[in-house]
Amino acid sequence: MAPRLGEFLYWMATWIAVMVAILGVAALAQGGDRQSWISVASFLVTAGTIWLIGRAALFMSRKK
Repeated sequence: MAPRLGEFLYWMATWIAVMVAILGVAALAQGGDRQSWISVASFLVTAGTIWLIGRAALFMSRKK
């Protein structure tokens, strides 16, 4: 189950990172007020955390 969970989390983080890029472009196009950049940073931290958990799950499943 860990390899599937790791792959799922990895791809979910990838899609969140794509959404962060879109939000970043939108924030840049609108002048980049503070609230927009806080949203972009929040999504970036979320994507990074999910990616790390996914990579850890993949790493732990390969050790066996």
